[in-house]
Amino acid sequence: MGGNNFMQKDFLQSDEWMEFQESVGRKTFHVSDENFWANIVEHKLPIVGKYFYIPRGPIFQNQNDNLKCKIFLNNLIKLARENNMGWIRIDAASEKILEIIKNFAGAGLAPVQIMKAPHDMQPREIFVIDISKSEEELLAEMKAKTRYNIKLSQKHNVSVKAISN
Repeated sequence: MGGNNFMQKDFLQSDEWMEFQESVGRKTFHVSDENFWANIVEHKLPIVGKYFYIPRGPIFQNQNDNLKCKIFLNNLIKLARENNMGWIRIDAASEKILEIIKNFAGAGLAPVQIMKAPHDMQPREIFVIDISKSEEELLAEMKAKTRYNIKLSQKHNVSVKAISN
């Protein structure tokens, strides 16, 4: 893997996530240089075959360097072709990254078709909460509707339990 110091990235682009994917039998790949990063998971589907999946990536540190974007994306496509992938599924972390990919994917190689998948595999929004705060502090920072829904779930005896297995 590439090491976690490259730049801030989503958990789904971390070495730990790739190790987990390998532990459940999936093959993983890593492509990076000084400005770009992509951890890739190989998926297989019956009948249609293999594809690359890049969750919350690729990550571009310098999104304004057109030549380097083009080279990076061409290397990614080349790797996919070398491994007989039918397609590359990208769940980019931002619309800007999707635009970069649409603008440069396949430049210099055989034509590449870019299309929006019928549904996202990952949620568009991620909510990160600082659990070091007290329950009162957390509730105070929430919107009124969220506090209402929490109280309503408590009223109906909804509970969350941690299990270990």
